[in-house]
Amino acid sequence: MHWRLGPGPLRWLAHRLKNPHEPNLIIAVALYTVFIMYLCAVIGAGGRAWAVQVNGREVALVKDEKTARQALEQVVDARSRELGRPVLPLEKVQVVSVRRSNPELLDEQALAALLTGCLTYQSTATGLAVNGEVKIILPDRQEAERLLARLKARFSRPGEAVRFAEDVQLVDVQCDPSRVTPPQEALERILQGGEAVSRYTVKEGDTLWDIARAAGRTVEQIAAANPEINLDMLQIGQEIKMNTVKPLLTVVATSRQAVTEVIPPEVKVEKDKSLLLGDSKVKQPGKPGKKEAVYEVVRVNGAVSQRQLVAERIIEQPQPRIIAKGSRLLLASRSRNGDARLAWPTVGSVVSPYGKRWGRMHEGVDISGGIGDPVVAAQSGTVIRAGWYSGYGKCVDIAHGDGVVTRYGHLSRISVSVGQYVEKGQLIGRVGNTGRSTGPHLHFEVIVNGTPRNPMRYL
Repeated sequence: MHWRLGPGPLRWLAHRLKNPHEPNLIIAVALYTVFIMYLCAVIGAGGRAWAVQVNGREVALVKDEKTARQALEQVVDARSRELGRPVLPLEKVQVVSVRRSNPELLDEQALAALLTGCLTYQSTATGLAVNGEVKIILPDRQEAERLLARLKARFSRPGEAVRFAEDVQLVDVQCDPSRVTPPQEALERILQGGEAVSRYTVKEGDTLWDIARAAGRTVEQIAAANPEINLDMLQIGQEIKMNTVKPLLTVVATSRQAVTEVIPPEVKVEKDKSLLLGDSKVKQPGKPGKKEAVYEVVRVNGAVSQRQLVAERIIEQPQPRIIAKGSRLLLASRSRNGDARLAWPTVGSVVSPYGKRWGRMHEGVDISGGIGDPVVAAQSGTVIRAGWYSGYGKCVDIAHGDGVVTRYGHLSRISVSVGQYVEKGQLIGRVGNTGRSTGPHLHFEVIVNGTPRNPMRYL
């Protein structure tokens, strides 16, 4: 409502002021003037107030701008102390002058209580950006730098060059304070940043311990990843989850390490015709050497992922170990007292010697044994017969070089094949009773340049 004085009273007042000798008139004029001044003051101040607006919406009226400002500061300061860092309202708060008839005004405390319930806040914080994406928000840059330093120290040693495999940046962000992560929690989130789930299919013969060892896990870790499976009763074809934790950040630590290493002696083998085939002796024991080696070692999150030799220096040269191995099969003299010898081909004793027997020449010796007893090569050589051979039944012939052949007859089983090289003492078959035989035994012959010889001279 607007108030205005008309011209009539003012003209009457001006006319009366021309006659100043009327005392009553002077008093009336003075009283009228005071009334007019009071009325103007009431009209000018009676309906004025200050409206507090949040995002353009009026939420309260206060008597003056100072009350609104102090209430807002009180609310923001309380929230900042609660969170431990400065915050600002996300909403736009304005205080404007308005006119209201009979306005209901709030005092500072009432307005502060009202604003507490209707304001949300944002905080200036520091984001940890990994490969361009903010993964974690920390209170400030100082806390973020301290966290990264702790992470590097966790997976590095003094003297190592440390870096992150990912592109790591610290960026300023404005966010809801509830999104800010405390430093210790942030460290745990980085270490448990992601989990790649792989599966393993159980094969025949697998045990839980074998599976865990091959995967670099513990039995407890596998059990925790598979609570629904009875791991004591694994089934072939069953799938097991093999969870592998992948940290959010990868710490790469590189160093150079100098170590003194032993150089093993080289082993040299020399043929010695003075020794029989299969015999050997050490001519020179050899001596290890020493060297200083420098390696570049790369560790990823504490585990060695690469170890590369970059330099080495010989401190002491090694001396080779020389072994002489016999190359002579049998002596030309073939005398019983000579030094030629063959290994005994099976257990048992001679039950029929070399020589005339029943009017015929018995060209070998018969050695007693039971069916299935092992038969071994009397000397190293190449198998030239492995199969049925006339009256010998199942038979094996082994050529040893220099025209020397050994023969094994009446076998129950043959364990070698033609062309196979066998070592002295290697299994070649089993005692039997095949061919023309009067009972289980091994018929053993020594043939030199096609002529049978008495095996007892060489055993």
